[in-house]
Amino acid sequence: MMISLPHPPLAIPKSLPAGRRTRAFLFAFLLLFGFGSVVSGTTFVMVSDADLVEQAPLIAVGRVLATAAVQASAGAEAYPVTDYQIQIERLLKGTPNLPATVTLRVPGGVSPEGIGYKVWGAPQLAVAQRGIFFLVPNPDGTYHSLHLMLGLFQQLPGPGGEPLALRNLADTVQVKAGFAAGAINGPIDGPVDLPRSFERFADWIASRALAAPGLGAGATSPDYFVDPGEAALFTKFTHISGTDGIAIRWFTFDSGGAIPWDANSSGQEGLPGGGFSQFQAGMGAWNNDPTTPVRYVYRGTTAATSTSCVNYSGFGRLVFNDPLSVLSDTFSCATGGVLAQAGPCFRSNVQRYNGKDYHPAVSAFALTNDGIACFFQSNANPGVVASELLAHELGHTLGLGHSNKTSALMFANVHDDGRGASLTADDRDGINTIYGSGPVSSKPAAPSNLSAVALSSSQVQLSWKDNSNNETGFRIEQRLAGEAFQQVASLGVGATFFTAGGLSGLTDYEFRVRAVNNAGSSAYSNTASATTEPPPGFLVAPSALSERVLSTSAIELRWQDNTSDETGFEIEIKQFEDFQLVATVAADATLFTVTGLEAASPYLFRVRAVSATNQSSYSSVVSTQTRGIIGPCIVDDSTLCLQDDTVRVQVNWHNQRNGARGIGHAITGNNKSGFFWFFNAQNIELVVKALDGRTVNGFYWFFYGALSDVEYWVRVTHTVTGQVTVYRNPPTDICGVGDIGALAGNVTQSLNASPLFVAQPPPGLLQSAPAIALPQEVGGTGLAATAGLCTPSATRLCLLDDRFEVEVDWINQHAGGTTGVGTAVPQSNKSGFFWFFNAENIELVVKALDGRAINGKFWLFYGALSDVEYTIRVRDTLTGAVRSYRNPPGELCGVGDTNAFSP
Repeated sequence: MMISLPHPPLAIPKSLPAGRRTRAFLFAFLLLFGFGSVVSGTTFVMVSDADLVEQAPLIAVGRVLATAAVQASAGAEAYPVTDYQIQIERLLKGTPNLPATVTLRVPGGVSPEGIGYKVWGAPQLAVAQRGIFFLVPNPDGTYHSLHLMLGLFQQLPGPGGEPLALRNLADTVQVKAGFAAGAINGPIDGPVDLPRSFERFADWIASRALAAPGLGAGATSPDYFVDPGEAALFTKFTHISGTDGIAIRWFTFDSGGAIPWDANSSGQEGLPGGGFSQFQAGMGAWNNDPTTPVRYVYRGTTAATSTSCVNYSGFGRLVFNDPLSVLSDTFSCATGGVLAQAGPCFRSNVQRYNGKDYHPAVSAFALTNDGIACFFQSNANPGVVASELLAHELGHTLGLGHSNKTSALMFANVHDDGRGASLTADDRDGINTIYGSGPVSSKPAAPSNLSAVALSSSQVQLSWKDNSNNETGFRIEQRLAGEAFQQVASLGVGATFFTAGGLSGLTDYEFRVRAVNNAGSSAYSNTASATTEPPPGFLVAPSALSERVLSTSAIELRWQDNTSDETGFEIEIKQFEDFQLVATVAADATLFTVTGLEAASPYLFRVRAVSATNQSSYSSVVSTQTRGIIGPCIVDDSTLCLQDDTVRVQVNWHNQRNGARGIGHAITGNNKSGFFWFFNAQNIELVVKALDGRTVNGFYWFFYGALSDVEYWVRVTHTVTGQVTVYRNPPTDICGVGDIGALAGNVTQSLNASPLFVAQPPPGLLQSAPAIALPQEVGGTGLAATAGLCTPSATRLCLLDDRFEVEVDWINQHAGGTTGVGTAVPQSNKSGFFWFFNAENIELVVKALDGRAINGKFWLFYGALSDVEYTIRVRDTLTGAVRSYRNPPGELCGVGDTNAFSP
């Protein structure tokens, strides 16, 4: 079954410069129906009739003799196509000795497996159909229609009986009026394409072809346009659906799921930064609608270029610059053409939502054409218009068609007025009819006169005035004093009271209410507060917990006693494990000293009151660390000594996947740096470095680079003063740290280094995270290892039996952009290091692991000790495959790539 989707073309508003107003954007949709179906939006810039004549090598009036389904390919992608045998009746431009028939190849058809594939708006012809064909030869001897649907005019009867030439811009015979007859694609206000007199248009083409490319002898003024009168446009928003009238939606969102998107790593030509941030801004426009569960997430870049629905499911992909030549003709800023194509793939079965049937979406894609860099470069705000364009395309992948609301994001028009990726009320109405409970024209009025009265130790009664008549419900939010509000209830239409339950006794709470509908949320009501009553036997939690470090092994705790019914207080401690009870003290106590602690270690403490039958909630948690041992640093299995034994470094780790815990095993490097392994001596997990920056800011500086995503604590001690600084790596993070205020220095000592300034990065992953959970150790796969062809050198590391060669280039933004290559320092068969500026100053550690037993891939990791810009190039010497990893200037995060190389 083939599906036709009527949609208007897309136009550029008059607010653009005159030279650009003459080109209109057109959106079309690609459909695949069978095992799954695909609907895609194809973005065009209108091509003038004169440019069509100039660009097409062959133009003819012809008639369809026969059709045939054929399997063709575009790069590595295979697609069904339809071949039309065209009988030439009148040659308007081209070789006079042309054969009597030619083959027009149109994307779309039925594959041998029974999968239908159709480009919405592409030429659809029946046997005996007559038309004007603007044709471009293919390498295989067939022809394609110039600029898809723009280069084929079908003959259809006009209102007065005169044959008309019409393009299928909306997969419908209906025409749209919007500018004066006689203009050639002139300035336009809305979606338009005037019909043409078939015979007069053919005569004009023949005359124009004799004079092309200029308006010389033989060219005539266009007199072929026909004014059809006004035509009905779509009302408000529309949805993508098939001939069965069933729309398309993602059911993944209903259970709290998200659809991940990746983007081809090549980036968009002509957009600073490659268009990745504009793509994410487009996602945010739809994600931020609070009344729908829509959630698109960006998971990073990929080398993949496939946009075929049959090759993947459950995620979306943006591919830049048409690398597989899926789009037939390259875009030209001088004359126009295809800009982009996007849409969802869906199955032919149906599921119900909110009493309505939908085809379930299973994947999506977006594709930009080659040659569109000039379109962005000619724009005063390329990033803003790109984010609007990509947000519009993402709307199509969510199941939305076009709107006739000129202000809407889904209007068939790039506004290019600085709005970027933003929704209007009509867009929210459209998305809410698919994913919410239906459209609403305006937001509701805010409730007022909210009051709160405590009913018991666990309940507060709320009441308010309902000031709206179009709400779909109310949202109740509460908070403890000083904390953030959180939603605790969702009520229906007309609600004016609510009892908040499950509260703590003798506790201050604040509440607020707002009305909601599909257009959004009202403003909040006033804030009302209440204090719950104490229950029988209720114990009030201690407060004002504070700590004082007494020594390397003792910490004093103080708190405020807020209850009179306790029999004592329980004191709990947390070091590198969960909280544990360390002591119970008598009633009315407000002081306790915890002893027997480990030197230079981080600790968390909390306290609660207890009785024979009850216990209070916990106090707030205090965090501190014991003093470090003053005295010589002694190197052992768990200790590194850096900067002439001034800096002592120790590590504790916790594997969040199996609960295992342990210490980091130290490997001495030089006076400034060293390493730790956790699970296997051949598998470096952490590289650390201490620099003497006292002449710069009076401090010793400390850095570490990560090669493991388990939780760990790095403890750094000044052996002269006993000062301790502890750094915690959260579970699943693989980011390093650069701290230029780590330890206060002794300014009387000499300077040992002149390090570069490194800013402290924000927590969390700044580069790509591991694709799957990192194991303790990868290796011993049972798969035969194959030795490689890598030859080590001063600038090249060879890893995993010489299979992988690693090299690094760097650019120092702190020194005027000076450049260089990293000097390689081998460490083991799996890992090694690079220094950039000084042989004692390690800047980078690289590790390769054999993960074939887990996911069939070789893995690559690196941990950074420098924030300069650098690029790591890794080559598989057996396959020739190359992966590059770029660290932007100012970043200090590592990378864990568990899909680096195939066997």
